[in-house]
Amino acid sequence: MRWESLTMPDFARAVIDCDGVGIIPIGVLQPHSTHMPLGTNMFESHWVACKAAEREPALVFPQYCWGINHEAMHLPGSLVIKADEATGAMMREFQGAALRPVNPWVQD
Repeated sequence: MRWESLTMPDFARAVIDCDGVGIIPIGVLQPHSTHMPLGTNMFESHWVACKAAEREPALVFPQYCWGINHEAMHLPGSLVIKADEATGAMMREFQGAALRPVNPWVQD
């Protein structure tokens, strides 16, 4: 089940149907030479996550395209963050957003 395709009531049911299992597709937005799209990693990670969710019930999170990639940060089109703490904080926010519909005690 793709998070971005669900309605609000469907989302709450999906979290329960998946037993709270979610997949966060992480694929950095970066150049891959001059012949491939900047989003190649992002597209592939989301495709793999969706295929996995077809086999086992899971909620596929929206594409996460930020990452720590110092090799490519100087290249045009790279979307890079500079701190691991930022990624950790974002993952905690994702977890809270996914669990809030079924567990009102989840704190923001």
